[in-house]
Amino acid sequence: EHLALLPAIAELTLTGNPCTDWKDYKDYIIAKVPQLKRIDSVDITKSMKIIAEQRLEELEKELEEKAEEVRYKREHEPANPNAYTPELRMKDYEDDLERTREQKRNQPKNPFEVDEEFLYKRTGPPSVYNEKGEIRQC
Repeated sequence: EHLALLPAIAELTLTGNPCTDWKDYKDYIIAKVPQLKRIDSVDITKSMKIIAEQRLEELEKELEEKAEEVRYKREHEPANPNAYTPELRMKDYEDDLERTREQKRNQPKNPFEVDEEFLYKRTGPPSVYNEKGEIRQC
């Protein structure tokens, strides 16, 4: 219903959206959002729009029944102890942070790290002569 308020919406892709579990979701959306031209990469034909509009009342009743079932389940079924709650996410974050800190503490020093004293020992361009006193050749 909120999508109907968007006049410029012409295409809608719902791949991965939980609403696609309902077999009649396309008809419902086509009827509710008349400005759509494509849904899930399929062009909407006039016959699809007519059928969807004719079934709208039936689809709304079915959707309300499904919503009522979900509400009932949420109220009467016990909460999942393994649910991904904000508290669990915070604990996972803190565990990951502690693990990262521990890895940094136990990590050996980088053997390729350049010693700053070595960088500043020599000033100026390199000598033309090598260690033997010969002229350096490339």
